[in-house]
Amino acid sequence: MYRLSALQTSFPRLHYSVLALLAFSIGVCFLLETDQDLLNYLNAVQVKILYAMLVGTYASIAVICIDLTDPAASSG
Repeated sequence: MYRLSALQTSFPRLHYSVLALLAFSIGVCFLLETDQDLLNYLNAVQVKILYAMLVGTYASIAVICIDLTDPAASSG
């Protein structure tokens, strides 16, 4: 009975906005790190690693949002 009531409650909108703010700040940090003036200190491998980390972080934030939206689908 507790599980059913937990699935029926909605996740607060504030938490979604915090996740969106996190994604936005990570994107801004990536853009600052790959600025043309700073690229003198970063080689191509480091930029590719930063981009892979950016894509991985966005993918994990998207998975968290999907799981929070519909927890019954991911519970198995």
